Amino acid sequence: RAQRGRGSGTGTPSNAYDVEFNLMVDYRTERSWLASRLRFDNDAGILVDKFGSGKSDKIKLERAYWGYRLLDGDRHTMDLDVGRRGPMVGFFDSKLQFVSNFDGVLFKDSYAIDNVGDYYYQVGVFLVNEKKDQAAYIGETGILNIANTGFYTKYSLIDWDTKNTHQVEKQFHFIVSQMVLGYKWIPQAFDRPVVIYMGGLYNHRARPIKLSDHKKANYGGYFGFSMGALKLAGDWAFDANYQVLAAQCIPDFDSSGVGLGSKSEDGFYQQNGSSIEDRKNAQGNVNYRGFELTLQYLISNNLNFWQQWKQSITLDNHIGPH
Repeated sequence: RAQRGRGSGTGTPSNAYDVEFNLMVDYRTERSWLASRLRFDNDAGILVDKFGSGKSDKIKLERAYWGYRLLDGDRHTMDLDVGRRGPMVGFFDSKLQFVSNFDGVLFKDSYAIDNVGDYYYQVGVFLVNEKKDQAAYIGETGILNIANTGFYTKYSLIDWDTKNTHQVEKQFHFIVSQMVLGYKWIPQAFDRPVVIYMGGLYNHRARPIKLSDHKKANYGGYFGFSMGALKLAGDWAFDANYQVLAAQCIPDFDSSGVGLGSKSEDGFYQQNGSSIEDRKNAQGNVNYRGFELTLQYLISNNLNFWQQWKQSITLDNHIGPH
């Protein structure tokens, strides 16, 4: 069933227009830093009745954190960040997950090792629900520019399943591993960075349940390439990738991928605050395969033109609306 546009039955338009304003503060000293971003994002239009589209609210504190360099060496550095870092996809690598806010503590340790590469690991704990004293844990490790070849690899693990009580819904039954492999180089004739990458995901916590058609749907993956980088006016960047995401691979609220275009309040496990029991009603931004194309161009050093195309279809037709 179509999730957007006329006849979809969801009330979600085919095209969305927003009015947005961002206020950013970035302050740095020799060994510490502070960053914040206040965001106003409204739907365009006039709210003449309950069916109108205009909004004049939605104020969001996207970032507010403090950081300190614990160790500042030529080959070895340690950093600590405390506060709201914003969506985790900004500092953990993935095309499918990590869209949730990081409200917590993050530690990063980096080494430059001759003839091996740039090794790093970062670990963190962040708040999920203070009312239930629920936190989640995340870590990522990797080696960049392996043996000066341009190859890199990263492995991450995120544990949402941290409360063994009846109060925690099955929407948190996720312990997700992700492995990323890539190759980055600058072709001499092109003189711009090119990256080829792929990633695979697996949810170790998944079990066969009624919503997944009594089978485990706990895998995901993507592959793609990017060209260019944004630094100065006139620079451009392009990225194309293909994605596959099964219904139980990641929490639908943490999906950063293409998705299916369903309304934000319609999840895979819950809808309008109530648990879903019939798999025909299970939606969310999971259980799909599709592709994503992104083009960016710096009109000036501070003005970015951004255009994106996404398209997807249902992965398993036995799950979700028909």
